[in-house]
Amino acid sequence: MPKSSQPAQRTAAHRVAAIVGPHLGGKTTLISALVRAATGRDVDSSRAGPEPTLDAAVHPMTYLGDEWSLIDCPGFIELLQLSYDALKIADIAVLVCEPTSRKVLTLAPYLHFLDEHQIPHVIFINKIDTAIEPVGELLEALRQVSDRPLVLRELPFRENGEVAGFVDLVSERAWHYRSGVRSERVGVPAEVTDQESNAHASLIETLADFDDGLLEKFLEDIMPPPAELYEQLAQDVQQDLVVPVFFGSAHERHGINRLLKSLRHDAPEPAVTAARLGLTVSDKPLARVWCTRFEPFIGKLSYCRVFSGEISQGNPTTLAGEELRIGTVHAPFGKHQRMQRAGLGEVVAISRNETLVTGHLIGGAEDDSAKWVSALVPVFGQVISAVQQKDEVKLGTALHHLTASDSSWVLDYDRDNHQVILRGQGEAHLRKAVQLLANQYHVEVTLTPPQVPYRETIRGATSQHYRFRRQTGGHGQFADVTLKIRPNERGSGLSFSNAIVGGAVPKRFIPAVQKGVVEYMGRGPLGFPLVDLQVELSDGKFHTVDSSDQAFKTAAVLAMRDGVGHCEPVLLEPVHKVVVDVPAEFSSPVRKTMMGHRGQLLGFEQRPGWQGWDRLVAHLPEAEMGSLILELRALTQSVGTYHAEFAHMAELSGKMAESVVTARRG
Repeated sequence: MPKSSQPAQRTAAHRVAAIVGPHLGGKTTLISALVRAATGRDVDSSRAGPEPTLDAAVHPMTYLGDEWSLIDCPGFIELLQLSYDALKIADIAVLVCEPTSRKVLTLAPYLHFLDEHQIPHVIFINKIDTAIEPVGELLEALRQVSDRPLVLRELPFRENGEVAGFVDLVSERAWHYRSGVRSERVGVPAEVTDQESNAHASLIETLADFDDGLLEKFLEDIMPPPAELYEQLAQDVQQDLVVPVFFGSAHERHGINRLLKSLRHDAPEPAVTAARLGLTVSDKPLARVWCTRFEPFIGKLSYCRVFSGEISQGNPTTLAGEELRIGTVHAPFGKHQRMQRAGLGEVVAISRNETLVTGHLIGGAEDDSAKWVSALVPVFGQVISAVQQKDEVKLGTALHHLTASDSSWVLDYDRDNHQVILRGQGEAHLRKAVQLLANQYHVEVTLTPPQVPYRETIRGATSQHYRFRRQTGGHGQFADVTLKIRPNERGSGLSFSNAIVGGAVPKRFIPAVQKGVVEYMGRGPLGFPLVDLQVELSDGKFHTVDSSDQAFKTAAVLAMRDGVGHCEPVLLEPVHKVVVDVPAEFSSPVRKTMMGHRGQLLGFEQRPGWQGWDRLVAHLPEAEMGSLILELRALTQSVGTYHAEFAHMAELSGKMAESVVTARRG
């Protein structure tokens, strides 16, 4: 990766740090500790608390004169989309994890996204006061899931078997933890002197890979001064070349000041982040929408990060080349108080701009939404319906708001059963939707499993004659048709042809016969739509007075009813091509699970671009996929995932087919 010769020049611009990581890692507690250490006050209690974070929450912070926005991202794996959206506009990310190698795998989705998008980041290993295993084992596990070299910034030392402090590996100074207050400087404990010396040398060696001058000193056993190492670290972090690793305890406020100093010195400026995002800055307003919310009494809020110029109410600008006037500007935290303006680097919430959606570039000359974060593919779906019929219209509006606030929620419409299916990242993701609908939109809903779109076809062939005659007062109804019915190639649908010669059935009635055939295809003898048939009108008769379009349509429907039943009807089930991505250590149990779901394994390879991951490709019946994501996550520490696409229809017979048909008829 190319490296500039000079670090980004420090300015007073507002910076943004996204705090991310798996659930229970302690992100919210860490933010509270950071704000407390920086400002001497606690975070706004309306945006933080004991409840798990289900949305990205913004917290302001001022540290040594620098203004910051800290984004507390959700930790549930099913809410990754919200974390990814926040990470994209951040200057730097802090990845928070617990001090055990057993849970390191849960960092993989975050680290891959950070590396893929070249987002500067540091790792903060929280709850170090509870650590049992050696630091070396934990660091080695972390290296297995990071594409970037890890730089150990601190070396913990123990007293009476517990972590009591750390040695800063740049300054080579030691600090002893004190509960609830800043750490106390002490001498480097004798028992870690050799270990510290080796770790210090390892840090220099890693940094030397990105600087020829430092490499030359390292090879000549010349120890560079701390100031040079700090400068080199800042350059390398800003360019996402290395990942510093810190330790601490957010609850006890251990290691917090060291992390604050790293953020202040190592995080790039907004201009650098804008360049990473491919944005051209000027003195004109330019801001990226990274989050959409719908708040009571305010309505739609578009959270933006300002990358140039100034955002203020009524300020004229553009959106994809079209004129746009900025709505009301609010603070992105607390009670969303109105703001006069927002400048470089700031995060704000804009109301009264209904056209804005997540990913939009305010001030952009053209639509560049393709550069935004791709929406995660849905892996779990349920039919959603209002408990009370009077709420159906309200539900439609609320669902539109939901999908606007999180692009990994997707709505599908089941035309066969006239049902709306809400798809997302799992059960918890859909439960969040139910909770929002009830609390924010006052709509009670039910979730039920979607019906599998079974079809039926035929194995045999027949020629079926049907004469339709009905005499009432006045004109009667008459039509006579002979249909040849036989199987068609799988996936080719209905093929209708006319073989009438000599005018046995006038041409004007042929479309009516075809309509009758198509109408019958909607429900075959097994109770499901028919597919893949060839139907030929081979003969027929008409009456000059009593024949009509309706008569021929009815005759065709009844001929199909009688004929298809003699053609060995067979049930078809949809089969999907499923691509499963899991850590390699879980490949064997996942394969067994797939086989247990009537899966047919098609291929097996290393997941492209993911170190230590495998990719399994299989054909799997749709009927077996309802709980697939739940089982994958149970087997893989929640990080396994898949995406699927329809492959083909396959025959289903035996007891399974009988039970499906019985349920349909029941």
